[in-house]
Amino acid sequence: MNKFPVVILGGGESGRMFPLNTQHKALIELAGQTLLERTISNLLDANFSKIVVIINNQSNKELLLDKFGDKVTVLVQDNATGMGEALLLAEDHLDDKFFVISPYHFKSPEVLDKLAETKYDQAITVAETNIPQLYGIAEVDQDKALSIIEKPSPDQTNSNLRVVATYLLSRDFLTQLADTKKEQYSFETALDAEMKAGRVGFATIDLELPSLKYAWHFFDHFKAIMTDQTTHLSPQAEISKTAIIDDSSGAVIVEDRARIGDFAKIVGPCYIGRDSLVGDYSFVRGSSIESEVAVGAKTEVVRSIIFRGSSIHFGYIADSIVGSSTKIGAGLITANKRLDRDQIKVTIKNKPVETRRRALGLICGEKSKIGIRVSTMPGTLIESNTTIFPSEELK
Repeated sequence: MNKFPVVILGGGESGRMFPLNTQHKALIELAGQTLLERTISNLLDANFSKIVVIINNQSNKELLLDKFGDKVTVLVQDNATGMGEALLLAEDHLDDKFFVISPYHFKSPEVLDKLAETKYDQAITVAETNIPQLYGIAEVDQDKALSIIEKPSPDQTNSNLRVVATYLLSRDFLTQLADTKKEQYSFETALDAEMKAGRVGFATIDLELPSLKYAWHFFDHFKAIMTDQTTHLSPQAEISKTAIIDDSSGAVIVEDRARIGDFAKIVGPCYIGRDSLVGDYSFVRGSSIESEVAVGAKTEVVRSIIFRGSSIHFGYIADSIVGSSTKIGAGLITANKRLDRDQIKVTIKNKPVETRRRALGLICGEKSKIGIRVSTMPGTLIESNTTIFPSEELK
């Protein structure tokens, strides 16, 4: 199979990820590893030997070089000016044909192989969707992609094929891109022009490649990660003899130096990171407890993600995300469902956003402090570096 160079576009501002937007979304650790690192590792394991990563600052470049050395080429995009400008940075490192993927598509190797099988020098990846109004939708004819319509209304398209951000491109595309007006969506404009010229095919996949536009999409990525895992309990972990590890519904991973207290119960799929603590009588299920996290005694954490270095004294956390280095006092209660069980909406950048989830609790940014006896309503967002005083109720 052709192993063309792979360009990973990891620049951008991640603005829609509020309140988890203080660093690039692909550089947040999930289940012990950043999504970008997981993507690179999987490509290397699949024998893709030429990998070019576009990143958004020098410090992130140094982190990647420390981990992967000369196995990857890392370039810095100084300004978040869109995918097109980012890709042009990599031009001198590319062959006649190359792949372009998002930094969080860690399951991309088999998709890239499928793209390479098309008869065209350029091809897009598409997957069926029943909500085309949320995606870029490809209009196709037989084996050829004709155009992309961004978030069409039902009367604008007959297609249900959403474009997945995984592409096979050629130097013809780079020429088209260089001639396209420099703006945020120049990549999409150039790609649409190549389609209208009849030079783009497509490959349909049924493999789940989750999007990562909003913070709650981390839940989908955690599910995708754990689907391929098997239970592993580190011999260097301290697991009480009275603790219960239940992997009947999914793998349970307990990393080095993690501590599981007396009568605690861990139900998979579940990840317990290095140097973390799950206290006595606590119940953790379907969740990711990252490194150096403390979950105090008598706490329930369900279908949630608690990022590195955070802690909670005790409480109930459901369908929630807690940013790194956040301190939560005793008695936090997160409501995760509306009384009418309708879908939950949030506000991001002063605009209402439909999460398309009926269960969503709290999403809290990093380095925040939450006092005792705080309660939050479904879909509560707390900005990074925020202090919430005791006994507050957040809506």
